Amino acid sequence: MVEKKKKLGCLLFFVMICFFVSVFFNPRICSAEDIGTESLVTVSDDASLLAEGEIKKLQDMGEKLAEKSGWNVIVSTCDDTAGRTAQTTCEDYFNTYTTGDNGISCLVDMDHREIYLSTAGDAILYLNDKRIDEILDQAYEAVSEGDYAQCLSSMISGAEEAYKAGVPDNAVIYDEDTGERTVNRKLTRMEILIALLFGCAAGGIVFASILGKYRLKWGTYRYDFHDSGVLSLDKKEDRFVNQVVTHRKLPQNNGSTSSSGSRNKSTVHTGSGGRKFGGGGRRF
Repeated sequence: MVEKKKKLGCLLFFVMICFFVSVFFNPRICSAEDIGTESLVTVSDDASLLAEGEIKKLQDMGEKLAEKSGWNVIVSTCDDTAGRTAQTTCEDYFNTYTTGDNGISCLVDMDHREIYLSTAGDAILYLNDKRIDEILDQAYEAVSEGDYAQCLSSMISGAEEAYKAGVPDNAVIYDEDTGERTVNRKLTRMEILIALLFGCAAGGIVFASILGKYRLKWGTYRYDFHDSGVLSLDKKEDRFVNQVVTHRKLPQNNGSTSSSGSRNKSTVHTGSGGRKFGGGGRRF
């Protein structure tokens, strides 16, 4: 009986290792493709620049990106910003039509003749400053020729390509309001697997040590908590006294040679509604 239970324990341990390996080496198991896309995509043509078929195409492209990433995708045009900048208008569209914190907002602003791409939440890491500039280069070519649908389409497809490429290694988020830099270091799958193996090995050693120390036999040992157990209740109260937060502004590197961190930098600011946004624009 003891030998059978030992074999069962080894089998369960092997199954658990296989499960963790399958999760980390097959990202589709936990993919955002299973997330519903209802209300994640909005196309708002307030400037009446798009034909009905173009709106449908942009809606389909947005839903495809939302299905893969779980992001909100807002696509809009306007001809009156009511005194707001293109940046603020683009962020306002995101806050108006979204229910989540992650995603992009694409805008063609005819009032200022400017295109703008805003990022929020997880999208900030995928769409860093360099990638946004590349997307805007493509979008500018289309909008300068009066092809507004292609301009917005380029923004969506560029965001999708950035998502497929993944978060760059050692991505840096630079907050231009505070001057703080946050490095988002990514663990590799091998590092995660090694950590899991070490954790399982440590747990197995502790388990075997306790089993050997007390010479417990499977199914025969029973702890009598009525005679051996002791219950002691103590009253404990926590009081928050004070909290001190220190902010330190780091100087920007203005040299011509950029490091890996600066190449992977995402600049953010406190934007519309108090939300942190990244992004960029281009006048045409």
